[in-house]
Amino acid sequence: MLAEPCTPEHVRPARQQIAASGPHHVVAYNVASVHDDPAVAIADARPTVQWIGEPDWAPPVRPLAFGEELAALRARCVSPAEFALKLPDVWVSQLALAGTPDAVRARLDELADSRVASSVLIPASPRPLAALENLARVL
Repeated sequence: MLAEPCTPEHVRPARQQIAASGPHHVVAYNVASVHDDPAVAIADARPTVQWIGEPDWAPPVRPLAFGEELAALRARCVSPAEFALKLPDVWVSQLALAGTPDAVRARLDELADSRVASSVLIPASPRPLAALENLARVL
């Protein structure tokens, strides 16, 4: 089981470290926000990624192309809330599965290609019922 944020860049080295001798199923957890308007999906996911800049979250973030920049941004911010507000939208959409149904489906396909057997989506939205309905649109 790999906790959020779980990206292919994190899954591949994790699988190598696991070095399972037999069949092994990787379960990936990710915050998810789906909306026809990607800006709404990203805005809903933004508060949930505010802790990802903290040192304990470094292992899944370090392999990302923007991992060092993310750490530097967090170092400049006085709080997790400020950090979340300053995260570029494209980073939020990578740290969470945030976007249109097609975009989130494509991200799930990337995880499957990195040999994730199951993806657990943690809804991120101030509108819980709508969040569940929108997540169901990805299936």
